[in-house]
Amino acid sequence: MHCQLLDLRTDTRVFRYGKALAERGDEVDAIVLSGSRMSPVEETIDGVRVHRIQTREGNKERSKLSYLLPLLRFLFVAGWRIARRHAQRPYDLIHVHNVPDFLVFAALRPKLGGAKVIP
Repeated sequence: MHCQLLDLRTDTRVFRYGKALAERGDEVDAIVLSGSRMSPVEETIDGVRVHRIQTREGNKERSKLSYLLPLLRFLFVAGWRIARRHAQRPYDLIHVHNVPDFLVFAALRPKLGGAKVIP
């Protein structure tokens, strides 16, 4: 089973979940926000392939629009990355683990291709 995890922040529960899946033999990708600009873009941690796609600019989120734009960027970049990976090696399951729930739409292409999606 190929499993995709999305997360908006560093969350040890998500990585423990991914690690448990990897230990049982599943291929696991995690698409996450980067903690800092110094973090590698891609790396494998405890069997989980981590793909960092943008940093969070918490101190710049002073208005609704400045909060919404990075979320939308994450949605589109994550959706593109998931669709690309799904075309190469289809996912069986995608677990969207985050708030806000609208990021489940990043999994639209694999969902249309038969992957199960857990919001």
